[in-house]
Amino acid sequence: MNNLSSNFEKEYFLLKVMHFFILYTVLVLFSIPLQGGIEWALTFDHYNHEYPQFSPIFINWIAYQKRDESGFWQIYKVPFPGAEIALTTEYYEHCYPQWSPDTNWIAYQRDDATGYLQIYKIPSSGGVEIVLTSDSFPHYKPQWSPNGSEIAYHKFDFTSYSQIYKIPSDGGIEICLTYDSYNHYDPQWSPNSNWIVYCKDDTTGYAQIYKIPSSGGTEITLTGDNYPHLAPQWSYDGNMVVYHKLDTTGYNQIYKVPSNGGAEIALTFDSYDHEYPQWAPDMDEIVCQKMDTSGYYQIYLVSAFGGSEYPLTGDGYNHMYPQWPHFYGLLVYHKCDSTTYNQIWFYNYMAIEENNKRNCSTTDIKFLCHPNPFTSVTCIQLRGVCEGQGEALDIYDASGRLVKSVKLTSSHCELGTDLSPGIYFLKANGKNVGKAVQER
Repeated sequence: MNNLSSNFEKEYFLLKVMHFFILYTVLVLFSIPLQGGIEWALTFDHYNHEYPQFSPIFINWIAYQKRDESGFWQIYKVPFPGAEIALTTEYYEHCYPQWSPDTNWIAYQRDDATGYLQIYKIPSSGGVEIVLTSDSFPHYKPQWSPNGSEIAYHKFDFTSYSQIYKIPSDGGIEICLTYDSYNHYDPQWSPNSNWIVYCKDDTTGYAQIYKIPSSGGTEITLTGDNYPHLAPQWSYDGNMVVYHKLDTTGYNQIYKVPSNGGAEIALTFDSYDHEYPQWAPDMDEIVCQKMDTSGYYQIYLVSAFGGSEYPLTGDGYNHMYPQWPHFYGLLVYHKCDSTTYNQIWFYNYMAIEENNKRNCSTTDIKFLCHPNPFTSVTCIQLRGVCEGQGEALDIYDASGRLVKSVKLTSSHCELGTDLSPGIYFLKANGKNVGKAVQER
């Protein structure tokens, strides 16, 4: 493998897979039964495990909160497969873990000796907890900025309302972004770190979707009718925001709205609650939890263009808080299973039975590497390579200059393996593109 440009680590680069052949396009996924997906438990004991989060680069760890033998919620992580590892042990509640973009830290909310919830972080490899806030107000739901430099959260402050705040991730002075006499909550950073979207209970008397520049400035309302809007999430390109809304159907439905403003678009319409949507990496699908005819919350895929939804699970247990990493076909959630406790479950819906496979279709793979663009390292997912084709993975710098083109032919490709149909992971850094390793 030839080395890339010596300036690679000093510049931004963009990866694209051009004319790459895949076995399972969105069209194929939506035209065949999804019972071929595999669901399995990662935890098994008699404690509740909740709010799982994939590590963002190599997705080899999942962090979550567990109410363990201490009697408190603690921060844990687990590989798949593998044994749980406790990261916190203090007799305080540790909740809502969130990975830093470089996977080196996990932030969370914790009540401590102040008597209030504060924002903490801990090395993801284990170590000493570091407190980031310490005043006499409660702080909730930390969210790392995509560039890793700041953490946003909402805080009930001296205004007696919850406001959107941020703080440097290395510690420092809190910065208040909102100030008025309404509750603001559940902040989410835009992919470029320039905006924060959140819910606000405004003059309509309902929760609406708002955004504000992360550097501070004027709030911008994205929704404004007489229905509550909750759980906003950015699309990977930053152009849309998805959320659930209790609308005229009398149920929570999945909606999206342009992040620059515009008309809301309903994506689901039936007489069941749909909640906590998450975008797929290619943005053609959205995953959510839905209370369906089974009488339990199941995991569903919803077309991001509306009109279609498909169940991934269908048993007699509640499946909640689905999380989609930056890679296609993998999901994690907590499920109250036969143990009668919430356990961490993992789902691979790309494990389709052989007789359900279809002919390959030509497409560009989008948003299957993270981060992208990148400066020093990224992780790439390749999916379902076909035999004997002449595809290439092209690396561009920020100006659009082609830096490197790596051949991806399934026979004797430059990535060091015969890429038979399947899912592969590889790493690109400042010197080369690594070998493709197939997921098993």
